[in-house]
Amino acid sequence: MGRLAHSPGWWRALVARLRDPEHAGSRPRGRSSAPPPDTDEYDARHLIQRTLADKAALRRRAPVSREDAARYEALLRLELASLEELERALRGGRIGGPDAEDVLVEACAELTQLRTEIAWCRALLAERATAGR
Repeated sequence: MGRLAHSPGWWRALVARLRDPEHAGSRPRGRSSAPPPDTDEYDARHLIQRTLADKAALRRRAPVSREDAARYEALLRLELASLEELERALRGGRIGGPDAEDVLVEACAELTQLRTEIAWCRALLAERATAGR
């Protein structure tokens, strides 16, 4: 999968960047209760790595576990909904910027991949349901 699928919440950061490319990521001056950016980045990377590991484990177990196949499908559906929302925003002109066209192309490729994975999960679940009768 492309880099979009590898970061939870990527669409929020992307939408912020595309809405205001000059000011996205800038921090207000003065005291802030937020941790330093290095800590945020480390935490985000750790969360992304853990999420990807959990997702990969679900995918590996999906063929042998109906519960894991269902959980994996639910996770993919959440990703699909988020990507569809991003695609609508990009196509509708609500967000834009210098990278908008590239992001749209990548989002469309990710949508295709997610739909393929969801179909695979459905087939697994249908197979299990038939075998369980």
